[in-house]
Amino acid sequence: FVDEVTLKKISILRGREHVTKALAEKIDIENIPPEYGGKSMPLGQSPEEESLRKFVEHNNQLAINPNHCKGTSGSPPCEFCTWVYARSY
Repeated sequence: FVDEVTLKKISILRGREHVTKALAEKIDIENIPPEYGGKSMPLGQSPEEESLRKFVEHNNQLAINPNHCKGTSGSPPCEFCTWVYARSY
């Protein structure tokens, strides 16, 4: 059972043209990835995604071998161990 209000929000589309048109009604074409007919950066290739990927790889290596990273005393210092958080919770 799907609530009627939720059901009205669901669209099932086929074909690239229909998908692009539906997305462009809500999102500027410059912000839609080319995989969906837009003009933005391809999925998975933004600088933020690249940084996150490297950060996860770094932490995975630390989980395997805690001596993998020399932290801030390395030469050059580890880019992840020298991060300053924008906000503290």
